[in-house]
Amino acid sequence: MSPEQHAKVLPTPAASNHSAKRTRIMATRILALALSILLTACGGGGSEIPVSTESPSGPVQIAAFGDSTQAFHGNPHTSSRDGWTIENKGVSGSSTSEWYSRWPAEMAATKASIVIYNGGLNDGGMSVDQYRATLREMIRITRAFGKQFVLEQPNNADASGDIVLPTFIERRAAVALVASSEGVYYCAQPDVPLRDGIHPTDAGYATKAVRLAACIEGILK
Repeated sequence: MSPEQHAKVLPTPAASNHSAKRTRIMATRILALALSILLTACGGGGSEIPVSTESPSGPVQIAAFGDSTQAFHGNPHTSSRDGWTIENKGVSGSSTSEWYSRWPAEMAATKASIVIYNGGLNDGGMSVDQYRATLREMIRITRAFGKQFVLEQPNNADASGDIVLPTFIERRAAVALVASSEGVYYCAQPDVPLRDGIHPTDAGYATKAVRLAACIEGILK
């Protein structure tokens, strides 16, 4: 083979400019995507992380699990959405570890295609690492049953609450991070008025219900 055949063919200036432009565009897109994920994980704008554009066909069945902040919701998402069947499965005083112990049975029993989890208030006995790992296992089990999992941001709490929650802020943040890393839907909630430092007032529940309904509508688009 001649030296000429070994020689590297250099791109023309026009080709080089075009390649550089494509590189800049790709880098910009990657940066924008990374920023979007970061903002979502931090609750920026209260947006969800859709990992599928598929919408369930026919009537939509939803099951909402969690602690007292879910149980006291009543109908947790408003009843004005045609075709929605919503089951409130919240249990006052329940913890994430308790839900995890019976999660496979719950997923087998419910006909819901969308599963919401709103907990964290009663998990002071778990480290933040254990909390994240447990949520990830619940996501894995839910997916194994062919259902969509939604992590709802636990509502705010303050120092006047009757329960000491030393790691509550970290657990609350962990929900967003788990949703981002696992690629499940995340519904950020605004801080709402509290009646006892932990549980929302009626107006607070109404605000949360409207927000959660908007999250579900976003999922179904």
